[in-house]
Amino acid sequence: MLNNFRLRHFLGLTDYTRIEVIILVIGFLCWVILYAIVLRNIKKYRFVEIPFLVVCANIAWELYWGFLSNQAMSWIIVLGCKIWFFMDCLILYYSCKYNKDNLPILNILKTIDIPKYFSAFYVSVIFWIVFWLCFTYFLAIKVTITIWV
Repeated sequence: MLNNFRLRHFLGLTDYTRIEVIILVIGFLCWVILYAIVLRNIKKYRFVEIPFLVVCANIAWELYWGFLSNQAMSWIIVLGCKIWFFMDCLILYYSCKYNKDNLPILNILKTIDIPKYFSAFYVSVIFWIVFWLCFTYFLAIKVTITIWV
């Protein structure tokens, strides 16, 4: 009985129906496959097909839900967010490697006096990840308050 409860909790069957968990697992697998295809295409074409701001938003979203959130989520959801986070980190690495000269935001950042040891691109990366992390945090609070009220 205890092992059955642990499996049900791991899969999220204590909080979600079987259909919801099946749809979740299918979505999880599709995203992993999609990210694998994106990573393969990055290595093949030396170009990141995902916009820079979306990569930063994905990292922030998955960082929050995979590592920082204390919401009552099933382990499979948290595991999915953690896997996606690390895949997004690879995508961000390749975005920094191949696409850092093609970003319009850098023209704005070049006008700001940034110390020489900071690259405008890396300041932009940090800014957008922190921005999206704050956005995700406050969105999660709003959703949580709405659900509980």
